[in-house]
Amino acid sequence: MAAIQVRNVTLEENPAKFTNDLDFNIRFDCMEQISDDLNWKVVYVGSSQDEKYDQTLEDVEVGPVTLGANEFVLNCPAPDPTQIPPEHLLGVTAILLAATYKEQEFIRVGWYVNNDYESQEERDQPPAKPQYDRIVRNVLVSQPKVTTRTIDWK
Repeated sequence: MAAIQVRNVTLEENPAKFTNDLDFNIRFDCMEQISDDLNWKVVYVGSSQDEKYDQTLEDVEVGPVTLGANEFVLNCPAPDPTQIPPEHLLGVTAILLAATYKEQEFIRVGWYVNNDYESQEERDQPPAKPQYDRIVRNVLVSQPKVTTRTIDWK
């Protein structure tokens, strides 16, 4: 059995302005004592065509982890829109949350994200120069893709 079992991950504000921070509320159970901290990392996929546009929004160690129920809020800054190719700023992309223990990934959660302008007029005719403050980010939180892996917890 896994020493850590992630119970729930929720996004505090969704949909939200593209420029707003992302706050993930993470709940997990620690089933047996572990000796090291857990690493939690959030990556925003800037372009499905090239990983060089991926942005690490947060990379944090959490610990010491106590037995039983644990919960924390992982605050991530918004992606830097100037580091995303303009042709990939709007439309569908992804956000990934990965957790590791002793450099072994034991869970990855991915969500599709749709970015678009708030107004129908701008959706139909996007401005020539992106207006970041008028873009809305909608994370499809109801359809996460969860991958778990068996690791050595010793």
